[in-house]
Amino acid sequence: MGSLTLSSLNFTQQASVNAPEMIQQLALAMKEQGVHPELEVFDVGMIHYGLYMIEKKILEPPFYWNIIAGNIAGIQTDLIELGMAIRLLPRDSWWALGGIGRQQLTANMIAMAMGGGVRIGLEDNLYFDVDRKILATNKDMVQRIHQIAAQIERPIMSAEAFGNAGFYNTNKRPG
Repeated sequence: MGSLTLSSLNFTQQASVNAPEMIQQLALAMKEQGVHPELEVFDVGMIHYGLYMIEKKILEPPFYWNIIAGNIAGIQTDLIELGMAIRLLPRDSWWALGGIGRQQLTANMIAMAMGGGVRIGLEDNLYFDVDRKILATNKDMVQRIHQIAAQIERPIMSAEAFGNAGFYNTNKRPG
């Protein structure tokens, strides 16, 4: 898998520019190399652009959407906003929620409650607590999610099951 951000977006102090032509070229190169795109979306406009690329047959199922909440110019960890985003996803879609900074744990818990996947990691959040006093490690964040999942009796998806869903095949190597 490889990340494919479906539009440009603004952060508080800089922009991440992703021109439509570049996004489409990256998607086609991924397809050619047997790389399954992880469709990264920060707002519903990015989902609409993904749907456009599906219509044009640039993207093919199954689809893996990473909805990332908490960016100043995008979706927040609000149930209405997240519900609207998830409702837009096409059939043959798997999705996960992640959150930037203080919104990470909230997004993860919403994802577990709604039956989605969880995205966690230091890329999105350097702190373990909302008060930003305890530096996080990926290991600590994963352990916390496993503990919460166990408490709500939510099974953890295995790598094998993920592969069986069509997202990767370790026996398939590009040309």
